Amino acid sequence: MEEVYNNTLESYFKKPLLKNIYFTTIGILLVIVYLLTKNRIIGLIAFNINIAILLSTEFLRLERGELYDCFIKYLKSGVKPDLSNDFITKCFVLGHYVGPMILFYNMRKFLRIPINLQLYYSLLSFLVFISWTCITNDCVSMQNIYFSYDDSACKHKISKKLNVKIIFIMLFGNFLIPLISLIKQLKK
Repeated sequence: MEEVYNNTLESYFKKPLLKNIYFTTIGILLVIVYLLTKNRIIGLIAFNINIAILLSTEFLRLERGELYDCFIKYLKSGVKPDLSNDFITKCFVLGHYVGPMILFYNMRKFLRIPINLQLYYSLLSFLVFISWTCITNDCVSMQNIYFSYDDSACKHKISKKLNVKIIFIMLFGNFLIPLISLIKQLKK
């Protein structure tokens, strides 16, 4: 009986549960929910998550450009219409930049939220990211969260050291609003 129990748990936690559903999708959905509700708490969480996604994805693209090229190659080979690298890059940029830009426009609303609530919701948004990492991967590896592709598309993978850097950049992005608020308070 114990062997059956161990095999059942292993099948749930040793492989990704929601492979190829990227964290950017959650960010875009949160922006849409914010635009529909105009709730500033939802907006703050959407801002935190989208800025963290933008910073960490751009960091990864600058740090290891070959991973981005592999991802583009994987996308091109995985879709039936023949798409150009330029078109895929533009879609990639739109998906990562439009949400944060919309939320930047409303940033004053988020800065009016008391600092203790900003910290609380920043922690909450970071925990959403960590939870997503654990659901889709093994809680540390960012390979299937950022650039998922099979080995036939490319041999390059995200290293453990780079995984840790991404987590810290994601942490910084999630706590950007409280950081701005603290700097504003120190200037006064």
